[in-house]
Amino acid sequence: LIDIVERSPGSAILSRRYSYDLFYIDNAVGQYLLSTIFMIDKMEAKEGLSHDKMMQILKHRGITWGNIYTKKQLKEKKIIRYIPHYDAIAKGKKKIILDIFRRWPKGRDSYVIAAVRKFSEGLIVLELNENDMEQLKRRFALQKVIDDIKTGRDIVFAYILDKNGKILAHSKPEFYGETIDDPYYQKCLSSSKKKEFFRKIPLKKGEYILEFSAPILVRRLPKSLLTVGISTKSILPILKRDKKNIFLVGLLLMILGTAMILFLFRIQSRHLKKMQELEEKIHTSEKISSMGNLAAGVAHEIRNPLNAVNMAVQRLQREFLPAKLEEQKEFIEFTDVIRKEIKRVNDIIEQFINFSRITEINRKKMDIIPILKELTLISQELATIRGVQVKAKFPDNPVNLWIDKDKIKQALINLVYNGIEAIDNSGKVTISLFTQKNGIVQIDISDTGHGIPDEELSKIFEHYYTTKDKGLGLGLPIAYRIVAGHGGTIEVKSEIGKGSTFSIILPENPEVSLT
Repeated sequence: LIDIVERSPGSAILSRRYSYDLFYIDNAVGQYLLSTIFMIDKMEAKEGLSHDKMMQILKHRGITWGNIYTKKQLKEKKIIRYIPHYDAIAKGKKKIILDIFRRWPKGRDSYVIAAVRKFSEGLIVLELNENDMEQLKRRFALQKVIDDIKTGRDIVFAYILDKNGKILAHSKPEFYGETIDDPYYQKCLSSSKKKEFFRKIPLKKGEYILEFSAPILVRRLPKSLLTVGISTKSILPILKRDKKNIFLVGLLLMILGTAMILFLFRIQSRHLKKMQELEEKIHTSEKISSMGNLAAGVAHEIRNPLNAVNMAVQRLQREFLPAKLEEQKEFIEFTDVIRKEIKRVNDIIEQFINFSRITEINRKKMDIIPILKELTLISQELATIRGVQVKAKFPDNPVNLWIDKDKIKQALINLVYNGIEAIDNSGKVTISLFTQKNGIVQIDISDTGHGIPDEELSKIFEHYYTTKDKGLGLGLPIAYRIVAGHGGTIEVKSEIGKGSTFSIILPENPEVSLT
């Protein structure tokens, strides 16, 4: 916009090369001069108008000179200044002479407009010199720019001020020529740098006008100031909506960021936990392996002396039985105690040996139902002694699994015996088998014992952890290692006073691991 106003004499506003703009400006000048003639004619006819008063009016309107000729003066050809095409007016052929669109011959610099009076007889002539005509054209050129600006959306006002604050062009033409006394505009005009100025003019209900001002240089004029005011009435709802959207987007990003951080923290914690569990398993495995090797070596060395002691006790019972009956009874009781303790020590040694060999699993595909039936029969003797019933629930069809028969049998015996020993008086142990659609077989061993406290559930598979007076704490760890060696797992559910259920879960596919 500033560039348009400041264009050189060859610009679209002041140049004859652009016929549309030239026509607009010349037409506006012509209309302005004719309206001035009409105004002077009316004033003179109504109340009389002296020549000096008329010159004051013309000076205010930017016109160099003018005169009113009476009918008599025209008849007598008492013409003060040259009027082009005067004969046409005198003969009544023309009522208006508008000679402002071309230059006079060299040596003359005047533009003339003449019109026959309407409210009285005679002729009114106006004359403009080169400078006044240029000022007048510039005024209408600037006004055209301001009018074009005003057609823009939300523009409240637009005007151009000269260095004294006089309005050269305004979006409301009636303000032309008035003076605006505002120190802010003087500050803008006095700036040594060519830059734009901006301020807010507050209105009611939070609305305001954005006023932009910038110094401009119009041809042959001192520095002027172009000012445009834009209303924010239509912008405020958009700004309000944008602020709300920015807030919502920011809040959403913050929530997503927090969720992502928590998600990453959870994944990292889970990964760290798995790493710790893996390290613990590796450490435990190394510890168990070394302990198993040590136990196997010690057990082998202890077994031979124990066998020798057991054979010696048997020989004592056969060959050194006392002659007296009373002494025989005491002797047999004493030697039986020794044999029982030797058997108990031998059982402990056997557990250590089995503990060291459970990693050696030879799997074959076979039906597990016969193994469970055999387990039911084996456990009946201990169950009968403790007043416990052992019940079995198996499907009629075979259930084939890839298992090591002896190892699985050992794991099941440990769990069933634990269930029987968990019942103090009378109770029941139930052995059940279920097949699932996803290739999983579940064997449940449930008892009606005293149950396991919650704080002990996480420890029951730890090595050497036991709540029994004579237990070694190896039965459940051995069972778990055997099941894990088959790619399965053991789950435990227990309730104090109602009993426990140990679930052995095994895959039918030998290549699948649930551990």
